[in-house]
Amino acid sequence: MKISYQKRDCQASKSLKMRTVFVNVMMEVPARVEDYVPRSVLDKVFLGYYLFQIVSTIGLDMQGTLPAFIYPSWLRSLHSHHCETWHDPFLANTWKHPWYFSICMWEYFFHVPFYFVAAFAYYQRINGLDNLRWVRIPTIMYCTQTITATSGIMMMALMEDFSSYNSDHAPSGLFQRLQLAGIYGTFFTFCVFNVLDVLTEKDSSPQQVDNKKRE
Repeated sequence: MKISYQKRDCQASKSLKMRTVFVNVMMEVPARVEDYVPRSVLDKVFLGYYLFQIVSTIGLDMQGTLPAFIYPSWLRSLHSHHCETWHDPFLANTWKHPWYFSICMWEYFFHVPFYFVAAFAYYQRINGLDNLRWVRIPTIMYCTQTITATSGIMMMALMEDFSSYNSDHAPSGLFQRLQLAGIYGTFFTFCVFNVLDVLTEKDSSPQQVDNKKRE
């Protein structure tokens, strides 16, 4: 009986040592996005992303649901060119796709206001005026919702039967399907990096922010 207990204790100590070594190794491995990309570059990229979202959502995406007379002719032409070039049947006629329409409504009423808030927050941090702690939770909410929505759109682009769709606004082959999925995959990728950055970034102390202000 003593031998069996000793074996168990030995196995338990070995497993504990292995866990400790694994945890130490994981703690030593850099897991932050800013360990690979400079903080200043990340902030400028995310600022550019949210500014682009403001322009593209209001100028292009909303044309799928709002009356055409609201927009000037050159914006309507740009919208048509986008739908024909990238073979996007969902944006071409949003009302025919209720699932896509619901995603657009969520974007119009919740994402667009957040774009302005996020752009302001990143602008503030680029100028050393803020540490973005107050906007972390909204950013996580936005990114996770966008990742979920774009995942569904990409699967539709790759798996949907487009035989009954308008030929000008629907992908007709694998390459065009990949093109359409890639457009939405861009937003997916940005949000993945954004949420990882927010979850793993180092906290900026108030003293660091004050020092940046003085500089």
